[in-house]
Amino acid sequence: MSPPKAPDFDDNLEVSQLEPFIENLSRARRSKPFKVTVPAYFKKWLNEAPPKAQFFFPWGDENNVVDRRFWECLLGTGAWSAGWLRDEVLFPINEPRKHWALGELHIHTGVVTIYDSFRHHTYRHIWWNKTMPEIFGYRLPKYLKEHGVLSAKGIETDGYAITWKFADNVPQQCTDYGDCGIWVCINLYRLCHNMSLNAEDPAKTAIAYRERMVDYLWKQKIEI
Repeated sequence: MSPPKAPDFDDNLEVSQLEPFIENLSRARRSKPFKVTVPAYFKKWLNEAPPKAQFFFPWGDENNVVDRRFWECLLGTGAWSAGWLRDEVLFPINEPRKHWALGELHIHTGVVTIYDSFRHHTYRHIWWNKTMPEIFGYRLPKYLKEHGVLSAKGIETDGYAITWKFADNVPQQCTDYGDCGIWVCINLYRLCHNMSLNAEDPAKTAIAYRERMVDYLWKQKIEI
């Protein structure tokens, strides 16, 4: 693969006049230790700017643009924040060879919310009501402590524990395909994009999602 082409600088651009970037680790007063402080000018722009506003920088050209998402990613705001410093972490849960569901851990409270598309199965199986809570109840706090997540968020490690609840009003699978894995993908996508989980017709939704995933993955495949 060839390296990316270097930008073509305009002959009239005097690079020496650009203000150099200088590392400065000082922060505004009252900044939260583990959260990016959003500048007042950005908040104002966020409220007033057209949704499709775009920019480019003097060291590039008009073909190399950035938009609202660029700034939100850089600041770690909105739907584009990511990483362990978020309060919520999403992860799939698998009952081996039987069922999948989606878990959401709220780190500060230790509450795991389960988004389950086959509640008729899980409410009466010991794996979901005893085995799984015991396994995750031991491993999650251990992992969060060992990797410094709790200390980074200022959470007291002594007495930190995991509790469980099942989310209400989660669409229930109802086709012959065994849609639990598909619903993990649907719910994961919708939660990450701040979308409603509601599905007027869960069967049609799951089938359409399967078709969309096949179409997307087939186009992205690389044959070996």
